[in-house]
Amino acid sequence: MPLKQAQLAVLYLQFFFELIGLGLYTLYILLKKSLLILLPGPLKSVKNEVILVTGGANGIGREICRHIARYETCLTIISWDIDVVGNQNLRNELEALGVKKTMVSTVDVSNQKQVEAAARKIRQEIGDVTILFNNAGIPGDLGEGWTNEPDSVKKVFNVNFLSHCWTIREFLPGMLKRKTGHIVETCSILAFGAAPSGSSYVASKQAMNGYIESIKEDLRNLTDENQVLISLVYPHNTATNLTAGAELQARKYHFLFPQLLPSYVASKILYGVLRNQEHIYVPGYLRLFHSILPILPPETIRKCIDVADIHRVDEL
Repeated sequence: MPLKQAQLAVLYLQFFFELIGLGLYTLYILLKKSLLILLPGPLKSVKNEVILVTGGANGIGREICRHIARYETCLTIISWDIDVVGNQNLRNELEALGVKKTMVSTVDVSNQKQVEAAARKIRQEIGDVTILFNNAGIPGDLGEGWTNEPDSVKKVFNVNFLSHCWTIREFLPGMLKRKTGHIVETCSILAFGAAPSGSSYVASKQAMNGYIESIKEDLRNLTDENQVLISLVYPHNTATNLTAGAELQARKYHFLFPQLLPSYVASKILYGVLRNQEHIYVPGYLRLFHSILPILPPETIRKCIDVADIHRVDEL
């Protein structure tokens, strides 16, 4: 019995020192990140990269392509979108900006067979995708969750969640083979909360966020030689045709959650990617909300929503 008690005491002591070590490590990481904010250093190069943007013909995706082209032209930019005209207009614009090689394809990313065929075409005609922007998304039906049409719910999950599974399945193995690459996932700040009349949209974003965080853990368990990066983007309400009305805005304190322009969001996304940031919040202060919300009682969170008079954009 004394031996077991001694072993337990050693275990408790070890746990205590582990906690101290974790605290010191956390302090080190926070200091390191603070120094990187003050002394950020040069942005990484994307020269000669093969970049694929899903949902590239409109909204945030289109602006991501534009910002990339203004930053570097010696690369390949590929857009997948169901908007044929928008895709062609984007291609013309990118070529006018001097982008070395462009490709646009009409792809419904929710359709696994179309994703497989389009990915195969890229590998045959261009090569492996080195940077993937998983950006395509739709809001689905807006209304009480139990009234949403089943087909609409399925479509939202197919586009906002399952499409990420299909694209990662196609392009991550190539990145792992080269031991380098970058996957950028456009999520939503609603991945950490709830929204009235947006249950399908919110649930799809939370599913996607959990899936990607798990994929990151899978990558972490591989060898140290793996240099594939994954960035998660958490924007607030953005003024795009496809997602208008699915996000929230404060009617009373509107300065807290302003409606963002796609160009602004895209610029912050690209900056975060060029800094290899793991989590990109747009605007940046949303990181604070994400940190505070988990420790607040549910009643307090609901009271905050009532005080700020938060509603869907389409209700304002």
